[in-house]
Amino acid sequence: MAIKKFHRNEGREDFTSKTSIKLDAHALTKWGRELVQLPENLLVQLPFAETTLKSLLDYSKITSNLARKRHLMFIGKCLRKENEDLIREKLVDLEKEKLVKKTKPVEQTNPYLEQLVENGDAAIESVLLENESLDRQKLRQLFRNYSHADGAKKTKALDKLKQYLDE
Repeated sequence: MAIKKFHRNEGREDFTSKTSIKLDAHALTKWGRELVQLPENLLVQLPFAETTLKSLLDYSKITSNLARKRHLMFIGKCLRKENEDLIREKLVDLEKEKLVKKTKPVEQTNPYLEQLVENGDAAIESVLLENESLDRQKLRQLFRNYSHADGAKKTKALDKLKQYLDE
């Protein structure tokens, strides 16, 4: 006959072990560490309570290592009261919006920009004839920066060119 060990809390559904409480606290602290890495303008858009938002924004002002560690634990405590699913869903939505803005086709932005990207240097003269308020030297410089750039710099140069044409 096997001896069955008796556990004091066996059969109680409302019982939560100390280990699972600690694991939950560590998970919330880890999530808090991920949240403080986000830019402030993104944090403000998420549905946080006032105390949680203030604690997330204050984290960047703390310089002491030990104080940061304590503050992360406080952030974890504040996050217990938050609706994690709602916040994660809103964060995903904001990331999707950001991606849509980045992948916006050139054709929908500005007809002059489309002309410059397709025809290159030859299009500068026609753009200048259509819009006399543009400065020839500045337009050539911005287009040259765009055409010689690569990767992330190309996107940045295109944004500057678009911004100048929109003015």
